[in-house]
Amino acid sequence: MIFRKTTFAIAACLFALQSPASAETYTITADEDNAPYSFIPFLVRRSNPRLYAYTDPPGEDGSTHSFEAYVGFPVGPETIPEDESVTSATISLIYAFDFDSFGDTNQDPGIARCYEVLEAWSENTLNWNNRPDAGGINDYFDEIVDIDSFGALTCDATALVSEWINNSKPNYGIALKSPTERVLGINSTEAEVIDALKPTLIIQTEVVEAVPTMSPLAIVFLAGVLSMGGASVLVRNRGNS
Repeated sequence: MIFRKTTFAIAACLFALQSPASAETYTITADEDNAPYSFIPFLVRRSNPRLYAYTDPPGEDGSTHSFEAYVGFPVGPETIPEDESVTSATISLIYAFDFDSFGDTNQDPGIARCYEVLEAWSENTLNWNNRPDAGGINDYFDEIVDIDSFGALTCDATALVSEWINNSKPNYGIALKSPTERVLGINSTEAEVIDALKPTLIIQTEVVEAVPTMSPLAIVFLAGVLSMGGASVLVRNRGNS
């Protein structure tokens, strides 16, 4: 019994040395966005309350009415404390508008793809002609398929946001594009809605709390003390029997 108590005491000390973890959540609203329009390639849609993403087939004259949405978030090494690490990062874009502004367009299920933007841009100057590089058509980091109703379009951006926060990759924001004809109309930062309905990034982190540590030598010493105490009790018990 004494041996078991001694072993339990040592195990309890060792367990107490482990670092407990807890979770934190950060909700970050986009600070800039724009959706350039192919039909008027020099147009800067800076203050429009809606972003759009869809691909319009060329008309008889070769023109198109396609849109791509570009969204920036103020995220970097200073976003979370140094003792936290990203466990998940989700981009939420609220699909709330459809084809009404463009006449009778396609209503088949749509597809939305999230891309990492690779070049700097500004919402004050962005247009179709100068839109930044966002990789090739298949370079998206997440994809939402079978979109047939309004709601949140969410992209898993954990890996990308981790790189922004670790300062291993510059933050140029993301682009939302669609290879389908369904018009995806999204609230912009200019929309008169609450922040949660604007482009939002939700980051969850793990917090490792610093606790005093014990050196291996101290652990051995503690184990020896506990063992000697147990032996002394055992000798006394035998003397009283």
